[in-house]
Amino acid sequence: MLAMSIHPQLHLLPWRHTGLTAALARALTTALAAGLTALALAAQTQAQAQTQAPRLDGHAAAAQQQGTAPYSAAVAARFADPTVRYRTPGLASGRDSFTSNAELAQALQALAAQPAVQASDVQPRLLNLGLSQLGQPLWALHFSTETVKPGPTGTEPEPGTPAKPAVFLLAQQHGNEPAGAEALLVLAQQLAGGEFNAVLQQLDVVLLPRANPDAALAHARASASGIDINRDHLLLHTPEARAIAALVQRLQPLVVVDVHEYLAVGRWRQSFGAEARHDLLLQVATTALADPAWQTLSQEVLAQPVLQALAEQGLRGEAYHENFSTLGAAQANGAASVVQRLRMGGVQPDVARNVLGLRHAASLLLESRGIGIGHTHIQRRVHSLVVALHAVLNSSAQHLQALQRLRARTVAQATAQPCQAPAPLMTVLAAHRDSRRELLFLDPLTGRDVALQVPWEDALERVDLTRRTRPCGYWLAADAGEAVQRLQRLGLHLQRLDLPTRLQVEQWVERPRQADAAPSAPAPASRVRRADVQLHAHTMQAPAGSWWLPLQQPLAALAVAALEPDTPTSYFAHRVLPLLGSAARVMAPP
Repeated sequence: MLAMSIHPQLHLLPWRHTGLTAALARALTTALAAGLTALALAAQTQAQAQTQAPRLDGHAAAAQQQGTAPYSAAVAARFADPTVRYRTPGLASGRDSFTSNAELAQALQALAAQPAVQASDVQPRLLNLGLSQLGQPLWALHFSTETVKPGPTGTEPEPGTPAKPAVFLLAQQHGNEPAGAEALLVLAQQLAGGEFNAVLQQLDVVLLPRANPDAALAHARASASGIDINRDHLLLHTPEARAIAALVQRLQPLVVVDVHEYLAVGRWRQSFGAEARHDLLLQVATTALADPAWQTLSQEVLAQPVLQALAEQGLRGEAYHENFSTLGAAQANGAASVVQRLRMGGVQPDVARNVLGLRHAASLLLESRGIGIGHTHIQRRVHSLVVALHAVLNSSAQHLQALQRLRARTVAQATAQPCQAPAPLMTVLAAHRDSRRELLFLDPLTGRDVALQVPWEDALERVDLTRRTRPCGYWLAADAGEAVQRLQRLGLHLQRLDLPTRLQVEQWVERPRQADAAPSAPAPASRVRRADVQLHAHTMQAPAGSWWLPLQQPLAALAVAALEPDTPTSYFAHRVLPLLGSAARVMAPP
């Protein structure tokens, strides 16, 4: 029924002759099916949410349904509402639901249609990125003070092509994390109202407030097909992830922010006897395939200014971490003791933070304290995100030249990497480094700060597990068409071999393989293949119709992430590549 509420607004949009109307017409035909399947989606994702999303204790679950804080009044008092009051449909006084898909579409359309009052006012462009799995439109707004640059023939490029370096803000990849969409809608209002005109003189800003509208409708974590979209940015199983990849390929953003919410209750109390303290958790991209200078600059330009801005507003920020104690398993097995551990966000190139960071960009994850508490503290949750996003925009503009210099250097290095001996080493697989640190929690009774020493798995200081020489490129077999298509969607350039070609290659040869393990990502119906490989160097005759992917291109790191098979995120592990022999490392120019 969402499409029916949007349809009367079609005449207001300036896209009637560019395919948007056709896209929405398709949405109309699927909207009824979307409504009918919403309940099925909620049921389908409930079991997955119990495994992928943190489980709430009985008190927290009851409190979430009642709209009350699932902890003591003393703890709740530490999260007082801000003095500012934000206004979106989902933040209306007395409301216990969040902005609906229809309301969000109408709000974005209204901002795009809002006439400029002054010459300095910025009128955003409304972008339709495509449709979700259940036919919901994916709406974004593009803020720019300039008309987009024309293409080489003088024609206007695709919608979303930036006139200046771009900042891309992405929210609600998980439908049960609503504060991000509310915060981006607030920021869109502020951008349209002229509050960031100075920033927009230097940067374009593109906002995608709700990347997973199907799950938002069902208040579920995963997509309609059960896939975690946040872990689909390399594999591109879902139309939502493919739409984001297409937008990012056009934008080439210099700064990326991915907005989520983290578990506010439940296993913190179970594991540490304390409550989560921080308004916001954050982490920059931490994958070993990126130039280390990006991690350093992202800390300086994004993470540190955000932490400072939060502190100035009386808000509490900390490095992102998750509690993965084995409490439940230990109790089930009758274990006498349990080691509680905290781990920073992942170091593999699967989540948006890391995959988009491999595009020579400063990338940041923001997570407000919100899962499991419904509408409780919603103004403060949104406020913490808005404060952080203000800091990101202002700092990105302030440090624009440093960001541009680093991008120019790392792109040049990637494209000019010589294909000759001795080949440099690259890290194919890395892991967190074990350490310990002091972390602040809240006493569950008094609400006071409690300092605990905790085991800490550090993503900023990693351990290299697998290192290999960098190849000149990769060969892919003719039967690897699905992998080729996905690599091209990521923005990689491949060449089809018209004639049989002799290649010096290193072939992956699998040692006896362990039993397939349950996947940590995208396709719950499949199983991730764990490959233990060794390299076999030889000369092969590559047949006509097969593919050559050179690594002398800007996005080479994405090819490495996808094609080295013995990683948990690879195309072989997730069966996008049918066989281990469907690809090979090419060690000399063809």
